[in-house]
Amino acid sequence: MGVLIILLSAVLIGELARRAFFAGSGGAASVDPAPAGLEPGERVAQMIGGGDRALLLIAGADGSQRLVVLDLADGTAVDWPLRR
Repeated sequence: MGVLIILLSAVLIGELARRAFFAGSGGAASVDPAPAGLEPGERVAQMIGGGDRALLLIAGADGSQRLVVLDLADGTAVDWPLRR
């Protein structure tokens, strides 16, 4: 019984070490870090995240606003201009 506990502990420690040291080499999908594309003078006024989507309210320097919906699963962005 003691040998089994030692063997399983070694397997657990080895797996944790493998995941810690080789986490970046997996097949994780890469997403563009800034698909919203802020124009000069724009800022993110509000951000709401839920599930696999994020909503960004973008405020322009001229007082205009637009809503950007980011799909976090595939990195696409949908942009809606809002009226003042």
